[in-house]
Order: sequence, then structure tokens, then C-alpha cells
Amino acid sequence: MKKAILFSIIITFIVFNAFSQPFGIRFGMNLEELKTVATVIKELGKGNYAVLPDKKTSYFEKYQVILSHSYGVIFIGASGETIESDEYGSTIKSKAESVVKLLREVYGEPDIAKDILKEGSIWNTPRDWLTSVRKKERIYNFIWGNGLPNNIEAIALEIGFINSFSNQCFLQFRCYSKDWFKGYEEIKEDNPF
Repeated sequence: MKKAILFSIIITFIVFNAFSQPFGIRFGMNLEELKTVATVIKELGKGNYAVLPDKKTSYFEKYQVILSHSYGVIFIGASGETIESDEYGSTIKSKAESVVKLLREVYGEPDIAKDILKEGSIWNTPRDWLTSVRKKERIYNFIWGNGLPNNIEAIALEIGFINSFSNQCFLQFRCYSKDWFKGYEEIKEDNPF
């Protein structure tokens, strides 16, 4: 009986870790390994690549990774299609909730789930929801950061905007490795001043 329980725990751990790699991309992969799970569309400079992963989702249309020479993949990002949302934010909130549901299945409940309007904001009616996010007077995000597998330091999901005057918005997914800061120091641009 004990062997069966131990076997069950080991299988659960293996399956959980096998499926907890965002878009099939593992932190620490070098460029050649990355090319086995994603098409590199374009090198954007300083270790930054636009990619199309083999394991993608309809919620996102653009994918990005950052690689350092010493640590391999240290960042995975994705942004969704542009959405024309109403002032209430109904469309974008619905999409965000769908992605959060998928993330919960793999990583559990987010450590932070915020929909907070800053005190004193003039954008305080339900009809002003999207404007308050666009004007950075409302925080709307979901963050996972505790007990994540596979060298994942943090995962964040939030809303981005095409510009500060439009209701055109998109979801942003960001995932950082535990080696993010060390790897980023290695590839950041030189200070020109």
C-alpha cells in the first residue's frame, strides 16, 4: 500500500512538472534547444527573440523569450490579440479570467489577484473601469510567485494598451526564471552616459 501511494505521488510530481513549462519552453534552454520547441521568428537584439512556440494558445498571438549566455532562457512573454473593449472592460476581463482559469489548473491560486482603484480617482464608476486601468489609476493583475516548479520565479498576467487614448487593449503574460536578475545583468545594454 505504501509503495502504491509513493508511486502515485511520484507520478503526480512528474506529470505536474512536465506540463508546467509555459508554452513548452523550459527555463535554461539554450538557443539550439529553444529551436526544438519553437520557431525563432526574429532576433530583436541583446538576447531578445520573437518566437512562435509549438505549444501555443489562442489567447496570445505574439511570443517573446530572453536568453542569456550563461543561464539560457530567463524570460518568457506573450501578448494577446488587440481587443476593442467597452468602457466596462467586459471583453478583456472575460479573456483574462479564462487565462487565469488555465493558469490556476497548473500553478494553483494566484498569490496576488488585484482589481483595486486608487484612492481619489475620478474614474470611479463601473462605466469608467477600462479608463481607470488605462490611466493607471486601477491595478488589475494576477501574480503567482510561491512554490512554482521548474525554476519559475514569478508569473504575471495583466492588461496592456495600444495607446493612452484608445480602448484597444490586450493581455500580457510574463514569466521570469529564478536566474532572471543574474541573466539580465549579463545582457542589459551598456549605459551610454
